Parts: sequence; structure tokens; C-alpha cells
Amino acid sequence: MNNKSRIVFLVCSLFFSLNGQAQFSSKSRSEDFALLQKYNDTLQAKIPTLTYGGEIREYLQDYTNLNFGQTPSSFTDPNPIQLWHRILLNSSLKLTNQFRVFGQLNSTFRFFNPNPIVSQVDQNELAIHQLFLESKISKNSMLRVGKMENFYGNDRLMANREGPNNRNTYVGGLFRTFFPKASIDVFYLHPMIQKPEFLNDEVSEESISGLYLQNWKIGKTQSLDIYGMYLQSNLREYMYQKGLEKRLTTGVRLVKPSGHWQYIFENAVQTGTFNDLTIRSFMSIWELVYTSNNKWFFAFSGTYVPGDKDPNDHYLGTFNTLFAKPPFGQTV
Repeated sequence: MNNKSRIVFLVCSLFFSLNGQAQFSSKSRSEDFALLQKYNDTLQAKIPTLTYGGEIREYLQDYTNLNFGQTPSSFTDPNPIQLWHRILLNSSLKLTNQFRVFGQLNSTFRFFNPNPIVSQVDQNELAIHQLFLESKISKNSMLRVGKMENFYGNDRLMANREGPNNRNTYVGGLFRTFFPKASIDVFYLHPMIQKPEFLNDEVSEESISGLYLQNWKIGKTQSLDIYGMYLQSNLREYMYQKGLEKRLTTGVRLVKPSGHWQYIFENAVQTGTFNDLTIRSFMSIWELVYTSNNKWFFAFSGTYVPGDKDPNDHYLGTFNTLFAKPPFGQTV
């Protein structure tokens, strides 16, 4: 591979949220962080209340030797310039102190690049990105049903996938309950298959369900996540073969975000079956930071995500990153 690769990015984003008057808000596009607060915080205003907002993003990319010059035969330009154009519009209607409806439209286009469009990444002319009902079940519990975004940890297993033009979205249900020192999610979701054309996205046959305990305070500055996620799919391919995959992912994530020493340690184990193979795999993540003041810090981080070592045994050692953000650049 002799060609050198170069990529230049230029990103411009505008966020807006309206509720009687104009204002800027980085959280308007999808309310990513609403579930991280107590449920009452999302339903404080007067009844009924309609809020709306969105995002406009322009992302210009200039490639030299795309993919180091190793491109499919269908690609006609190895040095493309492309513009990712994205509009997200959202609206939230609160009907009572216990119930609201949230909706979001997505429109993305790719311009200038003559190469074939990657539908899941580049373009989706118009789609209902999110549409869910949210209901307060008890004082500290809530339920979401419909089409929604969802993410956990540092997006290494389930991610919004902010980088590409199209973000991840799922169809299903999510129940969350809050405790004084933690919260627990129980969910069942199908990922959406995004397509380039007008209102033609499909629900994937893949399903993921699980339980995620997050932000469990185990000290003054430490918190622990514990999770189990079950994937059932016939869309993944290992060793150039497709088949029925039943995979259980269990893991822990220890976080210390403040002080001179800061760290994240995460380890996950996967078991299950793929066709007639037994799944045995794991993932390890470490991020260790030392800072003496606000002027400088020292960091050491890495991610280990293995593949299969022996194609002739009865085991599959490949770790499935599920619906994570791309691991390139942070995986060894």
C-alpha cells in the first residue's frame, strides 16, 4: 500500500430550540441527555406545552487517496470532495405531568462525490428519525415506547454515532427507574436500516435486549456500570459466513472523572452461539489520566477487541461491538 491518505474536514453546525422565544441549545436535536436527569425534569413546564427545535450541520470533507487508494471498482474518483448536509427538526408535546410525545424528522444529503452512496452513513432524504411516547410510571420511573436513539457508556456497545451523516436509531421500548445512587434501564430494541430514499427505512430483524445499571456511586468520585445485553441476529458475517447469532454480552465499567488521577476501566465478556460454533470472546478498555493542574495532563488509553484465532476449532473468538461507534483509531 504505497499511497498516502489525507482527509481534511470542515464542520459547521447550528442548533436551535424554540419555546416562545429563540435561543441556542446544543441539546435540542434529540434530547440525548434527558434520560440522564430525573424524569420530573423533563415535565416541569405548564400544561399543555409544545417545544420545537433542531440542528443544521454542514460537513465538508476533502479526500486524497480515499482508503489509501484501495477502493472498489465501482468507485470512479479516488480523491473526492464531498459535502454532508444534515437537518434534524424535533418537537415535544407535553400533554400532562405524566405523559408527552416526542418526534424528530431527519433529512441528509451527500453532494459533489460521484462515488456510490453508503446509505447507512451518507444520505437519507427524509425519515422519521424519532417518534416515541414517554410516560411517568411512578415518582422515579418512566417508560418510552416507539422509535428512539439510545446509547450507553462511551458509545462502545450502543452509540448515537454522531460522526456520520445519519445517526443510529431503534424501535422498541425502554424502562428506566431512578435510585438515590444509580439508575437501571431495561430495554428491548430493533435497530433501523436507513436507506437513501424518501421515507423508506426498515426495521431490522436484529434485536437487542438487556439490563444496564449505570452511575452507581461507589465512592465520592467513582461510579460503576454493570450491564448485560443479548443480541439475536442473522445479519452478521464471520469467516465469510452468515448464520444465526445468539450472543450475550456482560460487562462492568469503572469511572473516576475527577481528581489528579482519572480513569475508565471497562471489561466485557461474550458468550453464545453462531451456527454450530460456541462464542467465547472479550473486550478490554483502559483510559488512565494524570493531571497536576489545568495546564497539562498525561494520558494512556487503549482498547483491545480481538478477532477469531483459529478458524478450524469449534469456537468463535471474534468480539461483536454490537452497535458501537467505529473503533478505528482507538483499537489495538
